[in-house]
Amino acid sequence: MFEWMRLVRGGQVAGSRFMAVLMCYWYHTAKSFSIEGLWTGRYWITHTANQQNAHAFFQWKRMAVIPRFIPALQIVRTALSSIGVRAKARMLKMNLGLKMKLRFICLVSFFFMHAANATIISEYAVSRPDGSDIDYYLAHQVIESESDTLLLILQGSDCNSVLHIDSILTDYKNVWPQADILLIEKYGINKKLNYSANAERADCPEKYIQHDSPQQRVEDIKRVLNNVRADDKYSNLIVLGGSEGAVAANLASAQIDGISATVSFNGGGRKFIDDVVHSIKKSASSVAEAEASIAGFKAFSTHIINHNSKDIEVSGHGYKWWNQMLSIDQLEVLNNVNTPLLVVQGGRDLSVSPQKVDEMIFDLKESGKGNIDYLRYENLDHVFDSPDGTNMRKEITIDINTWLKSKIDNPW
Repeated sequence: MFEWMRLVRGGQVAGSRFMAVLMCYWYHTAKSFSIEGLWTGRYWITHTANQQNAHAFFQWKRMAVIPRFIPALQIVRTALSSIGVRAKARMLKMNLGLKMKLRFICLVSFFFMHAANATIISEYAVSRPDGSDIDYYLAHQVIESESDTLLLILQGSDCNSVLHIDSILTDYKNVWPQADILLIEKYGINKKLNYSANAERADCPEKYIQHDSPQQRVEDIKRVLNNVRADDKYSNLIVLGGSEGAVAANLASAQIDGISATVSFNGGGRKFIDDVVHSIKKSASSVAEAEASIAGFKAFSTHIINHNSKDIEVSGHGYKWWNQMLSIDQLEVLNNVNTPLLVVQGGRDLSVSPQKVDEMIFDLKESGKGNIDYLRYENLDHVFDSPDGTNMRKEITIDINTWLKSKIDNPW
């Protein structure tokens, strides 16, 4: 099975030249792990493994070595020859304290040697208790020093690969620009799923419909973080989520230790049903249409809460998702968060109710929750567009960065 590491170019740099690295490694059922490095003419990049969990990460050194053992070495030679890079490498072995399932991964990384903001994204997988895989990605800046901060970014409720959400790696990564970025796919989704703006896309995986839910996302976050944080590389963990991702960020912050700060934006008020009613009112063409739609949705909500309708699919989501979204009390969730958390809300949001968010924040302040701050942008909508269509994400990320610097020890 071959997977490819992809390049995300973080800036427009004229005259940049490509360099390429091809790295292969072999996970197997024996208690050993093989690693090879490739000399690109400038850097030797290897995957090394943590003794406890085999989580791979980059090391950069000026060395020249050569592997001669890999059955797929001809693939290495062919690929490198095709891009005009001569490589020499050798195998290293280290013992591991656990068995890994059989997996051969061949990674190709293309990056701009002169692009200061270039980002390398590497792909990993960890298994759930039911045997399915959680695909996740670590994005590293091409810089000499390693980051001590991990930024977990959680997408909204769409049926898309997190790698295809452009705003993550163009804007939202800048809430803490030098952080390593962690992205986690939802249940049943991987990067092969093409992007679609259609909320009810016909090709949405059935496993996603059946299993995706806010709490499933939190359980996946826990499992991935157990791998990523096992070597204690990161002293800071920032969680950022928008829309449904904000709900997941809030839940994660209430359940997971070691989160330094959380930012949840446009995630709605205390109850999801209030946000849906708000959205219906804003989109209906008449009062009569709104009233009929609201009555129908309330009947649907009652049915979901009181019956186990596993075969249901509405608006691109299944029973588990609807049941949990309609059951979550975000006021209760946020009362259980004891680390710094910033709620960000657009005042022109048509998808969730800004008024209900205001009320929830008021109740939190009244109960003495001093760790929760609130930024409201009166003229911005759910995606931070202004009335004239100008997107303000870049400005929002600057404000979030300012807030984070005030909350996290030893900001860069």
